[in-house]
Amino acid sequence: AYAALVRAYDTLRTSTFVWDVTSDRDANRFAERTTATRVVDRKPVTLAYAESDLIRFNGRALKLANANGEDILVYPGLILMERTDGAFALLDLREVQVAAESMKFIESEQVPTDSEVVGNTWFKANKDGSPDRRFNGNYQIPICLYGHLTLTSPTGLTEEYQVSNWRAAMAFGQAFN
Repeated sequence: AYAALVRAYDTLRTSTFVWDVTSDRDANRFAERTTATRVVDRKPVTLAYAESDLIRFNGRALKLANANGEDILVYPGLILMERTDGAFALLDLREVQVAAESMKFIESEQVPTDSEVVGNTWFKANKDGSPDRRFNGNYQIPICLYGHLTLTSPTGLTEEYQVSNWRAAMAFGQAFN
C-alpha cells in the first residue's frame, strides 16, 4: 500500500503547481463583484522526500510542505509533524482522512500548463455572471479545474492543498485512503 502511495505521490510531485491554502473566507459576491463563492489565500509549496532523526526508516518519507506550520512527513503507518524546537506530533495514518476532489477555481494568476481551463468569467462580474459594465477595461479570466486535497484527523490536523493537475490529486487521495 505504501509503494502505491509513493507512486501516486511521484505523479503528484510532477504537477506544475501545488499550493498550500493558508486561509479562506466566504466571498462577498456583491461587494467584490465576483462569481466566486470563496476567497482563498494560498502559497506555492514544493513536494519532496524527507528524513527525520526521530524515525529510522530505510525508505523515503513523503513530505507535504506546510507554508504556515509544521511540514507533514508521511511514513508507512504514521505521520510525523516536527517543530523546530524539537517538539513533535505522531498521528496514526488510519486516523487521517484525505478528501480529494476536483474543483473549479477562478484563476487570476498564471494558468498552469497541466491544468484544464473549463470556462471563463469576468474580472468584475454581476451575480448572474455577466460582465459589470461599470468597470472600464473589464476582461475575461479563466476558470481552471484543479485538485483539492484536505487532510483531517480527530486530533486536530486540518491541512488543505490545491493542485494544478486534478487527476494527480485524485489518484493521491485514492492511494492514501
